[in-house]
Amino acid sequence: YHYNRCYPPNFSPLASHNERTKNSKDNRMTNNHRHIITTAVTLLFLTCTSSASFTETNSKKNDNNKKDEFATVVGGGNCQNDMDCRLNGLCEDTVCKCDAAWMGSNCNLLNLLPAPNHYSFHGKTKDKTSWGGSVLSHSPNEQKKSQDEQESDVTFYMYAAEMTNSCGLRDWKTNSAVVVATSNDPAGPYVEQEQIISTWAHNPQAIHIPKGDSSAEGEEDVWAVYTLGDGDGTPIHGPPRDCIDGDNEGAFIPDLDEMSLSPRTLVQHEATLRSRRLNSSNNNENTNKTVHFTIHYSTESPLGPFQKHTATILDFPSHYAFPGNWNPAPVVLPPNDNGKHGVRIMVHTNYPTEWSGSVIIEASSWKGPYRPITRDITSCVKCQEDPYVWLDHRGYWHALFHRIFDPIHTTTTPPLPLDESLDEKDDDYYNNQKPHNHNDKPNPIPSPGWSGGHAYSIDGLVWSDIERCYTTKVRFQDGTSREMLRRERPKLIFDHANNNKNVPTHLVNGVMDSVYGTYTLVTPLNTE
Repeated sequence: YHYNRCYPPNFSPLASHNERTKNSKDNRMTNNHRHIITTAVTLLFLTCTSSASFTETNSKKNDNNKKDEFATVVGGGNCQNDMDCRLNGLCEDTVCKCDAAWMGSNCNLLNLLPAPNHYSFHGKTKDKTSWGGSVLSHSPNEQKKSQDEQESDVTFYMYAAEMTNSCGLRDWKTNSAVVVATSNDPAGPYVEQEQIISTWAHNPQAIHIPKGDSSAEGEEDVWAVYTLGDGDGTPIHGPPRDCIDGDNEGAFIPDLDEMSLSPRTLVQHEATLRSRRLNSSNNNENTNKTVHFTIHYSTESPLGPFQKHTATILDFPSHYAFPGNWNPAPVVLPPNDNGKHGVRIMVHTNYPTEWSGSVIIEASSWKGPYRPITRDITSCVKCQEDPYVWLDHRGYWHALFHRIFDPIHTTTTPPLPLDESLDEKDDDYYNNQKPHNHNDKPNPIPSPGWSGGHAYSIDGLVWSDIERCYTTKVRFQDGTSREMLRRERPKLIFDHANNNKNVPTHLVNGVMDSVYGTYTLVTPLNTE
């Protein structure tokens, strides 16, 4: 990042603060001050490197007249530096040149190709319901194989949320479990292998930690799956429903009232969960707390068997609901000087209101303990959920989100203002079969709508605004196109065959489709 241009020698805003704060009597204040200082220093860095540093970086990348092999699409937008191109390309001669997977004048839109005509993954059978998946690729003994051998032997592993007992999406809060499915093609179709995490667990995000930071011996690879919910059978939102005997409104076009349990029952279950997890019951805004979550991991293969590890987050602000809808988005950090990989997680906080807020936590090992290293990195409220984070091939940070309340208006009727009194338990709140302005309330997930959001960062601490990057409309390879009723849970698949594992090749979503029902869709990205 060329920190030396602005920072004193050997200074890094990302350095661990554990040693500096271990004797502090008030870690909360230390963390608050640390965030302020880190933000200020990072903003200074962005300012003083806005032209010089990027020019220096780009010149080094193009030493010996080598062409950047990734920036292949001319966006055409005016730019002063790579930030103006959303860090999705290069600013060359004041014009954005986008990486293949991005397009738009300033490289702000995903360059989506037509999706396969089949659904990528429904579940064990086509009458099942899945809702998004995290995909890792793996080639056994790839270090010993040639590129051609790796390409022919690679398997793609999808860790997907599937509703048990033939239930549909309306029962995701009671019936969601995690399965692993495989395919030789990243676009699928994927074939389910087995359930690896029981109810209740949702929105799985999987990472691969290479050898060296896996165990006490440091000689094992680890495949770790982070989830919303611990998957230990505890009925957090009530017991799983049995939809096998014809009680399955949700497999295809469900009534989208996701909050099918009474508010009283939900409150009781949330209270039980909080008392089980929190070491400190003090929920005052001015205090921090220690919270715990479960990571399911395997040291044998991407298929398991999977074990459980209880991880800890220290100094977590009490006014952030946990676990709530925390939707962990982990990313493996580059190795440190000792060859160890830390993990950083973007955490959705639902603060100060639902569909709002994200913070970053970090640990020197995937096992934790984790600590917050930022406050809220977003600049909007009631605008996003479902974060997904990655480091690109240039070392820059990116995040995808499911955007909320952003319709594409097809009439001259203006949108309704966002109603701050809306309650997500409202019966019609999630029903996309109703107009956007149904009952004088805006729909949070409109169709047609801008369902994809993108933010970017140089250091993963100070982030841009969340901008539009794709819609609910999907083009298919047979030449048809359809508006998905819902398109959420964004994640990416990365290039494996060419060892460019930070270059995205496919977008993964949970979709609700008027033809195939509710399933996981994989859409190819442009790669040329």
